[in-house]
Amino acid sequence: MNKLILALTFLLAPFFSQADLWDLVDVKPPKIDRGYAFDCGVGASHYYAKLGSLTSQTNDLQTLHGMCIPLMEAHITQRINSERASDSCFSGVGSFTSTWTGSWYNVSASHQYKDWRGACSDTATGSDTVISTPILTDLRTCPHDDYPEYTQPRFDNEDDPEMVTSCFNPETANLLDSCKANSGYLYISVPVTVESGCYALPDGSICKYDAVDIGGGNQAYSMDLEGDCYTDELPDIDGDEEDVPADENDNCTAWGTGLICPENPDDVCSDDAQGNRSCPEGCGTMNGVFACIDNDTDSDGIPDYLDPDVDGDGIKNEDDLDSDGDGKDDPIDNSKGNGSTTVNVDVDMSGVISKLEEIRKGQNETSVELKKKPTPELAGFWESQYEEGVSGMFEEKMTEIKATPLFKVMGDFNPSMGSGSAPPMSFCFNFGAGMNLGCSTLKLDPRVIPFIKMFLLIVAAFTARRIIFGG
Repeated sequence: MNKLILALTFLLAPFFSQADLWDLVDVKPPKIDRGYAFDCGVGASHYYAKLGSLTSQTNDLQTLHGMCIPLMEAHITQRINSERASDSCFSGVGSFTSTWTGSWYNVSASHQYKDWRGACSDTATGSDTVISTPILTDLRTCPHDDYPEYTQPRFDNEDDPEMVTSCFNPETANLLDSCKANSGYLYISVPVTVESGCYALPDGSICKYDAVDIGGGNQAYSMDLEGDCYTDELPDIDGDEEDVPADENDNCTAWGTGLICPENPDDVCSDDAQGNRSCPEGCGTMNGVFACIDNDTDSDGIPDYLDPDVDGDGIKNEDDLDSDGDGKDDPIDNSKGNGSTTVNVDVDMSGVISKLEEIRKGQNETSVELKKKPTPELAGFWESQYEEGVSGMFEEKMTEIKATPLFKVMGDFNPSMGSGSAPPMSFCFNFGAGMNLGCSTLKLDPRVIPFIKMFLLIVAAFTARRIIFGG
């Protein structure tokens, strides 16, 4: 029954794309164990920076501090890279060392830097690990032992955002979410800050977006239709969406150094023979409105893909040798020549071709006549006994053949059936001397004759159909 309900949910989901995703996705309770919650941090007497919260079922101090070491190394690497960004001696963070002091781990990283004399020297920078007092609490993890496929945690407790409230199956979420090309969020107008990241849609779907080039040095987030933000560890895309046209009747608006313009997809997209639609790069559905994003090279308020004069020099693009507006004529492709420009010249070669055809015919013609049949002047090597061939031989001997007893027997098998009564069925089998087998009579019921005629007519009809139509 549950499988039928899930299948019905899959079928109905496209018609309720604005419904909350988590009203459709089945969730299960998390696994709960007793353990210790604690924080990892770096600091000294005058400052403290929290790096993250962890949980463990042990309260052994050294074990807990050891769990913080990877967070410490990442923090130190980021800090040193920032401090030494302009240092010509710096070539990156070297190896890490971790020393247990009995109360904390001292984590340090080696690297080179430019000292006060201007020479490149080795140094090491360390930071203490600080952990808050471990607190015995409920550790909530996914999956529950009874639901092994529900591997991903949900965090929807407003009072405690880090609490795992339930577990879900990521495959189900991927099937039911709105991370689809027809969702209205193929592009999002959030300023680009990361190459790839996850963004939450209004219905709760979490979709992967990639930064793509849309021309003129502009970038936008385009939905990765094969992405999976429920299992992949990707950064969150932060920031507020910029204003975009509300519908296709709006005008173009500024977008970075270019423009975003509402469009009718039928005007800019094309369909192939299989009905698959292809749209130009930079065009897609954004917040429910189909729009195209492009550069505006001459800043005339018309995007380049619509501008008949991209560089604004008064010469149409198709006639302009400097269509990109950089002040120089566009380069000519000479890749097919040997460093020289290729020029196509039309030359009339019809006279030469006619003369060559005349020579070809003269070589093939000859005054010698080819004899294909015998003539009276041509004599063979032997004389033929039957001058008229096989047909003449049969005509000459047919009279003698018809007089033989065998021919008489063959004639008996051709009875006349035109009278409506049973034909005579008496046959004599006289095949000549020594082979006279006498005569016999085949008796047939007269009622059989109409059926024989009917059978012959049916066979004739089928034969005629086969001759006319084939098959």
